[in-house]
This record gives sequence, C-alpha cells and structure tokens, in this order.
Amino acid sequence: MNFDGGNEIYMLIEQTLDIDTGGESDDYNVTSLEGIHALPGLQSLDLDGHGYHPAPLDLTPLTDHPTLSELFLTGDCTGAGALESLLALRNLDITLAHLDDPNVPTRLEARGVTVHHRRRR
Repeated sequence: MNFDGGNEIYMLIEQTLDIDTGGESDDYNVTSLEGIHALPGLQSLDLDGHGYHPAPLDLTPLTDHPTLSELFLTGDCTGAGALESLLALRNLDITLAHLDDPNVPTRLEARGVTVHHRRRR
C-alpha cells in the first residue's frame, strides 16, 4: 500500500465518494494505524508523507501483524517496540523517521532485518 500523492487510489476514492478535492485534502492523511489487522495479507506499507503531520504516529497497532515484510516510515513514531513483533519484517526504512526507542533498529538488524536509516553519529 503506497500513499504517494500521484497514486491512482485517490481518484478511485474520489469517484467512489463522488467528491473532488484534487487530492489536496487532510482527509488523505494517515493519522492512525488502528484497524490494520483487517488487512492480514498486507506485505508492504509506505507511509511517506506522514512526516508532514504534527502528531506522532502510534505504531502499536502493527503489533504481531502476520505478513508485513516491508515498511517505510517518516515523521515521529511512537510505540517502536511493536516493530520487533513483526516476524515477517525484512526491510525497514526509517531514513526520514524518528522512533521513540532508538535501540529498536539495532535489535532488528541483529535479527536480520535490513534497516535503512540516517547515518549514525
């Protein structure tokens, strides 16, 4: 699932709801991951653009998701420990993200997860 501004999903949503925002609406911002378990086959989630939101994104709804193997995060994220429960996780991009637990990436790398992040100081 990709929330890129140019993605055709926006036009499909607008057609379905009979609205016309041009995609420039806060209605498309991901503010919560609640209900993510309703997508048990979800393998890839790209939350690029979330970083433009002032409130942190709570990652705890991801806890124990069965198939999520690729995750791209931006902005401030809380509940980072939930990422350690993702047994299918293979790739994590936090280059543009700030996790509330800075040790999570190291523990994930030790488990074999490829973690893309800012250069360490």
